[in-house]
Amino acid sequence: TLSARKIEEAIQSLPGVSRAAVVGVRHEKWGEVPCALIVPADFPLSPEDVKAALGKCLAKNELPEFILFGDALPLTSSGKPDKMKIKALFSKSNAVLR
Repeated sequence: TLSARKIEEAIQSLPGVSRAAVVGVRHEKWGEVPCALIVPADFPLSPEDVKAALGKCLAKNELPEFILFGDALPLTSSGKPDKMKIKALFSKSNAVLR
């Protein structure tokens, strides 16, 4: 089982990342894969930059399969990332990742 928290901490340690949330999204071949919603800090990031940097500290299966960037993370009423809303963003982007 993959740890979303471990992946989030790795992403948030990268320069240029303000916040990040990781969710598991259904994948046709692998069952479920990690996907990340990232709020950039002060300079633009690309999914390729993020994956290259994470490849140095995470295992291949821990790398986010799909990365979205946003201005803010959707939050619950208690101020925590709303994982259901985040998962829905990926579902709208790509119903089943291949």
